Amino acid sequence: MKSGGGLGAVLLAAVLITGCSGGDEPATSPADEDTEQLGPAPVVVPQDDEVDGMSYAEWGVAWWNWAGSFPGDTSPVTDSTGERCDEGQSGKVWFLAGTTGGRQTRTCAIRADSYTFFPLLNVICPVAEDGVASATAQCEESLTNAEVSASVNSTAILDPPFVISGPFDFRPDPASWVGSVQGEAVSAGYYLMLEPLPAGKHTIAFKGTIPDEAASTTFDTSAPPTQASGPPAGFVIDVLYEITVE
Repeated sequence: MKSGGGLGAVLLAAVLITGCSGGDEPATSPADEDTEQLGPAPVVVPQDDEVDGMSYAEWGVAWWNWAGSFPGDTSPVTDSTGERCDEGQSGKVWFLAGTTGGRQTRTCAIRADSYTFFPLLNVICPVAEDGVASATAQCEESLTNAEVSASVNSTAILDPPFVISGPFDFRPDPASWVGSVQGEAVSAGYYLMLEPLPAGKHTIAFKGTIPDEAASTTFDTSAPPTQASGPPAGFVIDVLYEITVE
């Protein structure tokens, strides 16, 4: 199991192992561009409900397994256009990805009758010698002051569920963006599960921020590129999906 610093490693779902965000960011937030009402207001699956026999926490584990299954720079998480949106998709639930830090607009075609599941902001914490409780507390602490928002077809989603997943055995592709985290892990994050959207065009926008003044000082943010590092000050995920359900 990978660890960094004294408390073990924490990896944001949108942070590369190198901690880089990949280029200049536009002045306008993609999430703020979701201003045109394209379809009906979304229906969010309640946190206590199950989809296809699985809870939010179990879908959180499934999301990590999906996001970590792609080698090299082939992951939907590192996708700049949406061309990888359909990679690894199967069953009743369609996963959407965040970014490797920063802003992104993607175009995506989604299979009709699919639920849509995605994190607004999430972290994964390897379980070290101090055990599951410590890893869980570490994950929760890293998101204590996080700020998240989401909208679907310009309708704001209020109070997205905060979900703890695990412990679970995490075995991503070693060459993936999250490949340094191997073994027992715990995850925490803000997620949404949407009921199937009707055929046609839709927008899904979401944003997650670790404010400059709120970044935890308990993580090893100077870890070398071969290690996972903690949430950096001012970290932002900011995504707009332009979706066609067909």
